[in-house]
Amino acid sequence: MGTEYGRYLRLDRLLELQQPVTGPEFARRRSSEHFFIVVHQASELLLKQLLADTHAAIEGLRSPRVDWPRVHEDLERADALVAALRDLLRLFDHLPVEEFAAFRPGLGGASAAQSHQFSSFLSLMGIDGRPSPLTAALRSAVRREGAASDGSERVVRSLGALASTVEEWQRGHIRVAERFIADAPGTGGTTGVAWLRGRQRPALPDLPRSFPSP
Repeated sequence: MGTEYGRYLRLDRLLELQQPVTGPEFARRRSSEHFFIVVHQASELLLKQLLADTHAAIEGLRSPRVDWPRVHEDLERADALVAALRDLLRLFDHLPVEEFAAFRPGLGGASAAQSHQFSSFLSLMGIDGRPSPLTAALRSAVRREGAASDGSERVVRSLGALASTVEEWQRGHIRVAERFIADAPGTGGTTGVAWLRGRQRPALPDLPRSFPSP
């Protein structure tokens, strides 16, 4: 791309990354697969930023002197990113089921379940059964300060909002899978919808509602 904008965003490389396996002789199917790729790649880009902001919030909570407004801003942006990921799933309403079924064999063993970024974020939210690093960092920060403050209570509320949006995102993912594969096995060796349902758990299950006030 011969403009400053194109060079800054490396659009020449970015726009070459959508490579459907469907041949050009099946134009409609190829277009549908291209759409499928674009939505998933956009999700991974949003996930990259989501992980960065979530880790920034954790590091902020671990700092000797917590900047509560900054942590709150990080978590608000993380919540907005999860909402964008949730809403991005609705684009799949515009992918005909029969078109997906036609190009699905070309995916081989590829599955969104293999997304390392997605798994990493679920781990940060305590959905993998282990304690959430976010909640642990929050508890530690409040202990260091001796009691709750307006800033920490605000962070608790923003974490609660984030957890709620994550759960909406999970439900949306299940809805998409139900539409496309119903009771059929998933790709990547999963059982499909049943696997997603089994993976759905409350986000930040160990998040306290509040802390003792000073």
